[in-house]
Amino acid sequence: MNLERRDAPSVPETLSHAVDRLSAAGYRLTFRAEAAGLRALESGSLHDPEALVIDELVRFEGPTDPADEAVVFALVDPRTGEKGTFVAAYGPKMSGAEASAARRLSTRARRRA
Repeated sequence: MNLERRDAPSVPETLSHAVDRLSAAGYRLTFRAEAAGLRALESGSLHDPEALVIDELVRFEGPTDPADEAVVFALVDPRTGEKGTFVAAYGPKMSGAEASAARRLSTRARRRA
């Protein structure tokens, strides 16, 4: 299952443009990684990453510094219909909580494939 953006623009998309585009498409929540899961900042609700579905994944690479990388996950909770984005550093700058959440999301995506 390819989760990368299928309609890749001719001009590279920035991180802020990707988040704005996804917000306009209904991904209104902002998820933050915590030890217990992903917290929706707007509602305070805590989500188990394994229960979320990845609708889209957008990865950004720094033009000059490989450590300048990030990933945006467009997520939906199929139980509640809540949709949001989870932005994390990618690579060596990823925090432990972000890495744990991303692994659990990735595992979920592979099982669905």
